[in-house]
Parts: sequence; C-alpha cells; structure tokens
Amino acid sequence: MDCSIYLREISNCHINGLSEAERMILIKVIKSTYSRKKISSYFRLKRDEFDFDEEHSLMTLIKKGLVERRSGNLLGDGISYDLTTCCLFYIFLNMQNYPNLLLLKYQDNIILKTLLFPYFTTSSIREIYPQLSDSITQYLRQCCWTSLNLLKAMKNPGNAIDWEKLRVVLEYELEWHAKILVLRIILSTNWRGKPQENIQTNQYISSEISHDKNLFRTLLASDLRFLTLFKFVKNEFVEGYKEISSSHRDHTVPN
Repeated sequence: MDCSIYLREISNCHINGLSEAERMILIKVIKSTYSRKKISSYFRLKRDEFDFDEEHSLMTLIKKGLVERRSGNLLGDGISYDLTTCCLFYIFLNMQNYPNLLLLKYQDNIILKTLLFPYFTTSSIREIYPQLSDSITQYLRQCCWTSLNLLKAMKNPGNAIDWEKLRVVLEYELEWHAKILVLRIILSTNWRGKPQENIQTNQYISSEISHDKNLFRTLLASDLRFLTLFKFVKNEFVEGYKEISSSHRDHTVPN
C-alpha cells in the first residue's frame, strides 16, 4: 500500500462540521451524482419545494469545497454537481449508510483507490454490497478517522510535517484495518440468520438464507483482490499460531 497521494489530498481538507440544512442538501447532491436526474434540473423544476435557505446551503457546500459545479451538455441540462475528495472524506467519516452506487461512481477517487478497491473488484461492490455494507462502512470510517487523527497529531505548531514518517505510520495502521475487515467478512460467512428466524424454523426463510449465503460465498470467492488479501492474512495468522504454540510447548513444565 502506498498512501502518499491519498495523504496529501486529505491533508487539504478542512471540515468544521455541517448544519442540519447543509447535511440535508448534501444528501440530495449525493443522490443526484449517481442518478440520471441532475440536481440543477431538480432545483429548477421543483423550485417551489425549496426556499432561499436551502439554495443558500448548496452555495455554502460549494464554498467549503465539498461540492463542485460540472457543466451540462448542449441539450440544456444545465449545471450538475460532483462530490469532491474532501466531501467523500466527510461522508466516510460521518455517515453510516450510503449505497454501493456512490462507491462505484467514485471508484477512481484517490480515497477509494487507496482504501477499498485494492481489496475488492467493482463486481463484488455491485453484486454483494448488501452483505458487505456494514463491514465496509465501518472499515472506511475507521480508516478515515485514523488518517484524520494522525494528521492532527503530526501538525505541531512551528514544525513542518514529516510526511515520510506519517506515511509509514499511516500505512501500517491502514493495513491493520484491512486485516480486521477480512476477519469480519470471513466470520460473517457463518451467518445463520436472526435468532427468531432459526427458532421459527420456517422452511422458506431457511432456504432463502442458505441461498444468500451460498451466493455470497461464491461471488466473494471469485474476487481475486479479496482472495489475495485473505491469503495474506491467513498466512500471518498461521505463522502467529505456530509461534504461540511453539512458545507454549517450550514453557510447559513436565509433571
């Protein structure tokens, strides 16, 4: 993992929090980025649903560097809006639910290129995101908070940031988050459904659960990026287990 570019990009983000009105507008802009209807058309065609303060909030998001204008085509679609790197950083830090369409839309963004797509193909995010969403959102949130906290810790007044030291420390921490993500996902493949579903022994529900589990495992097993990370973690786990077992045998006192 090389997070040099990622680190430089997020170091330029200065987010002091959003008001409730700004958050509501941001959610609309987020939805517009992966829908066919442009937000500009939404404002223009349904202007009576928005008051001045809401349009003012959109402008505030632009000034804060979270949203940027993108020119429309010659067919009169007007202006649409894209999310910036700092906006994605804010989303992953603060929002617990977002669709796979957002991740697919911004798969070439440096944040997702660094944190997510080295370990998953777009097919996995597209096909089995419902089973992965809890683990992925928690993983991205932890990675972003770790990045933010390390940046704050390294920004000492009067001293220049040691970017190389910061990169080494951050890469170590992010790799640990990726390993934990693998363990969460692997353990989730043993999911047996909610307890009340098992107690009811509903044959139809059990069949659906079994089908979902098998499909999830099949699709995940075909993701070479995930398997590469999984094998790496597995080898480290096996080596660690051997060392612990060997240490236990060496310190066992015969009766």
